[in-house]
Amino acid sequence: MRQIKDLFTSVAIFAVALSCSKESAQESPFADREIQFYASYQQELSTKSTTLFTTGNRAQIFAYSSTHDPAGSSCIEGTPLIAVATQGGKLEPGSPLYLPKGLYDFYSISFNNSSVPSLNLSSGVSQPLSNGIDYLWASSKSIPEGGSVQFAYSHRAVKLTIEIEEGDGVENLQVATIKITPPLATATTTMELKSGNIVSSQALNNEKVSLEHYNNAANYIMLPITGAKLALEVSASLKIGEVEVESKLYEVEVPQRDYLSGTHYKLTFIAGANALEFIGSTVADWVVVDNLEEITLIER
Repeated sequence: MRQIKDLFTSVAIFAVALSCSKESAQESPFADREIQFYASYQQELSTKSTTLFTTGNRAQIFAYSSTHDPAGSSCIEGTPLIAVATQGGKLEPGSPLYLPKGLYDFYSISFNNSSVPSLNLSSGVSQPLSNGIDYLWASSKSIPEGGSVQFAYSHRAVKLTIEIEEGDGVENLQVATIKITPPLATATTTMELKSGNIVSSQALNNEKVSLEHYNNAANYIMLPITGAKLALEVSASLKIGEVEVESKLYEVEVPQRDYLSGTHYKLTFIAGANALEFIGSTVADWVVVDNLEEITLIER
C-alpha cells in the first residue's frame, strides 16, 4: 500500500509541475517582446530582388536604440548574438532576444558560410579585415519591441572571376595554377558597422596567392582596392600547333583600375602561343555562375 501511495503522490506532483509550466509559458510577460529575425540576399545590379539566405549560414547581430549611433554607443545588452539560418530564411539565435518598449536599429554581419563571424568593434568600426572572406552586411532600422527584423544581406568585399581561353593556334589548354597579387590588408582596411562600408586598400601585396580553379577559371574574394594593377601568373599545359607543351608559364599585368566594394568583376584572358593577353572585364551580379561558386578558395 505504501508503494501505491508513493506512486500516486509522484504522479500528482508531476501533473502539477506540467500545469504550472504550461501556465507560465502562456502568461509570460515577455512573449510579445521577442524579436524575430529573417534573412535574404539582396541583388544589386540587374535586379532589386531578394533570394533566401543559405540554410546553415551564421550571422552576428548587433542592436542599438534608434536614438543612438554605433560610433558612440554600446550595443543593447544581449547583443551581439549569433544566429543560424534555417529553412525559409529564418535566423534562429542561440537564445531569444526580448527588448523593452522602444525602437531599435539592428545591424548584422555574416561570412556567407556556417563559420561563426566575430566582428570586434571599437567606436562602431571593426578590426582589420582580410582577403578571402565573403563579408555580408545588412541593417534593419526603427524596429519596435516584439517586431520582425528583415535583413537583406549585400556583399561588401570584391569578387573576381578569372577565365582563361584558348587563343589562335592553341589547343588542349589545361590550366595548372592561377596566381594573383591580392590587395594588401592593413590596419585601415576596416568596416564601419553603420554603413557596411569597407575602407579600400591602397596597395597590392607583393606575394601572390594561389587560387583553386575549375575548367580553366577561378574565383577569388578580396578586399576593395583603388588604383590597382593586378599581376596574374598562369601555368598550363597546351598544344601549340603540333607541339605539346607540358608546362608553360604566363605572366600579365591587368590595366590599372578600382575594384569597388560589393562588385563582381569577370576578367577574361586569351592564352596565345607566346603570351597571355588581357581582353577585358565585365561587371555582373554576384550570383552562382555555372559551377564556379562551388570552388574552395585558398591562400598560400
